[in-house]
Amino acid sequence: METLDAERILDLLSQKLKLLENILAYSKEQRKLAYRDSSSRYNNLIESRSKCLEDLGKLEVVLERNLNRLSEGIKSDGEFQERLHAINSNITATLKQIVDLDKQNQERLLKERSEIQSKLRIVRQGRKGITGYTGNKQFSTAGIFTDNKG
Repeated sequence: METLDAERILDLLSQKLKLLENILAYSKEQRKLAYRDSSSRYNNLIESRSKCLEDLGKLEVVLERNLNRLSEGIKSDGEFQERLHAINSNITATLKQIVDLDKQNQERLLKERSEIQSKLRIVRQGRKGITGYTGNKQFSTAGIFTDNKG
């Protein structure tokens, strides 16, 4: 029974690592794309990543429940501790890579947003300048048919 619990925890941690590797792959793919060039592909990546995060949250609940039930005999087992440490170090390294890529992606998105905002500002200023030269293009016929001479 104890070895089944230990194997179950190691299996759950391996699943967690796989989900994190998927998230890392999505982050790497996001880094390659520009949002304004391929917004639909970018949005699909975000949705896929979101699903992985939801699955990861569910997995965390199950993992925590199993860790709380773990007996002291398994916790002190050397082989289990080694395997647990190896998986945890891989998880930590993957999380660090994800965080670094997310920071880069966020900075790039903010830069793209500011570029788009400045272009939009220039377009708005151009419209204001053009309206001064073109005037109102609507022609009013209200005064044509009335005689104001009295």
